[in-house]
Amino acid sequence: RARLLEFYNRHYIPANACLAVAGRFDSEGLRASLSSLFAGGPAAPVRARAAARVRGGVTHRVRRRFDTHVVQLGFGAPAITDADAPTWDVLATAVAGGSASPLVSTLRTLPGCLDVRADYDGEALGGLFVVDAHVAPGAGPRALQAASEVLATAAAGGLTRADMARARAGLAAERRFHRQTADGRAHAACYYREHFGD
Repeated sequence: RARLLEFYNRHYIPANACLAVAGRFDSEGLRASLSSLFAGGPAAPVRARAAARVRGGVTHRVRRRFDTHVVQLGFGAPAITDADAPTWDVLATAVAGGSASPLVSTLRTLPGCLDVRADYDGEALGGLFVVDAHVAPGAGPRALQAASEVLATAAAGGLTRADMARARAGLAAERRFHRQTADGRAHAACYYREHFGD
C-alpha cells in the first residue's frame, strides 16, 4: 500500500496532467475555475521512454482451462514518436484490417481458427507489433504457422496495392470518426500533447 501511495503522489499531480475540454462551454469561466486546481505542487517527474526490448525466438506457454486458446506473435517496433511509426499502423491494418485482408482471409479458412487481428502499439515497451489468433484447442500450431507465412509474405513485398489502399482508407475513416465526437477530440488533444508536446 505504501508503494502504491508513493507512486500515486509522485505521478498523479497537476504538473503531470493534461486536461482537454471539448464541446460547448464557457472557456474563460472554465479556465478560471481550473487554474486553482492546476496551480502549485511539485514538478512533474522526468519520464524516460523505454526502448523496445527484442529477444529472438522466445516462446511462452500459459496453460489454463479455457474454452478457446490465444496464439500471439509479438515483434519489437518503433515508439509512437518515431518517424516510421505510421508505417507500422498501416502494416497492421493492411494485414488484418477486415475480411479481405491477407491474415484474416487465410486464417478463417483454417479449422478451429475463430478470429485474428494485428495491432501496432507504439507505447508498450517502446513499440510492439502483435498478431492475436483466437483458436479452438489444438488449432494453435496451424494458426501460428499460417500467420507466420502471411507475415513473411508481407515482409517480402507481398502486400498488394489494394491491401495498402484499403488500409489507408480504413485508418483515415477511423480518424475522421473520432474527430466527430467531443470525446474523440478531447482524447486526441491529450494523446498528441502527451506524446508529441502539441
